[in-house]
Amino acid sequence: MTLADYIKRHGTGAKRDLAKKTGLRWATIHDAALGRSVPTAATAKKIAAATAGEVSEAEVLGLSATVAA
Repeated sequence: MTLADYIKRHGTGAKRDLAKKTGLRWATIHDAALGRSVPTAATAKKIAAATAGEVSEAEVLGLSATVAA
């Protein structure tokens, strides 16, 4: 699941809750969700942990892709 999907699923307070859980600024979460910025690996790790793995570090970094067999 993407960060944007996570926020949509968990409602309007999701960005604020993630900011509290991660210690990141709300704007950092917002920009990452919209693809306006690529977060650092440390930021991606914090977001993945705060979402209990619903959003992977790779998703936050924009690295997840489906590989065709």
